[in-house]
Amino acid sequence: MVVVSFNIYTYSRLKMLFKLVMTMEGQKQNDENSLRLLSYQAYLRALKEVSTYFTQNNCISSVYKYFHR
Repeated sequence: MVVVSFNIYTYSRLKMLFKLVMTMEGQKQNDENSLRLLSYQAYLRALKEVSTYFTQNNCISSVYKYFHR
């Protein structure tokens, strides 16, 4: 039960971060193809940032610290 709620919480935060970065980058260029590429790049950037933070701190409590800093 704890693992499931952790995954849902992490997913919702990642989705929010992804939407934020996507809208910021999407305002620069209006072309549909570049928007698709930018959204993919933004998703990869957000995923990389979160994963590197968790691997550097190496504990479950760092999940709480990451989202409440």
